[in-house]
Amino acid sequence: MHLYGYETLGLEFARLLVGLRPDLTSILKDEEVHVGFFEHEVRAILVHGEPAAEGARQAAQAWRRRLPRTVDRYLQDESLAPFRVELRRHILDVIDARFLAVGLLARPEGEGASPVKTAIGEAGVSHVHESHG
Repeated sequence: MHLYGYETLGLEFARLLVGLRPDLTSILKDEEVHVGFFEHEVRAILVHGEPAAEGARQAAQAWRRRLPRTVDRYLQDESLAPFRVELRRHILDVIDARFLAVGLLARPEGEGASPVKTAIGEAGVSHVHESHG
């Protein structure tokens, strides 16, 4: 589960990178392939049921609890300061949505099935960058 988690994190950073450097699309495509592979494997584990499925969910939840600190470390560079809060929220929301969709996390009670929408996701990185300076 940790590899899948880090691949999803890598995919989000690749998306941000391509927003700034479209010539690096090959990195994004590689990350999409990696995440697709791991999602297929995770679904296969979950289909087989207990105890493997429960172990996978517990590992995913443990990894997810550590994710905010990891994202904070990745976003420490001062050049990201104007965008840090929004980038952090976007990355965490998108990864939560992926984990939820694949079946690793349960939807918290009372939450609807609305898709994840953030200003970064809708406007793109270049727009966010332009709006802050």
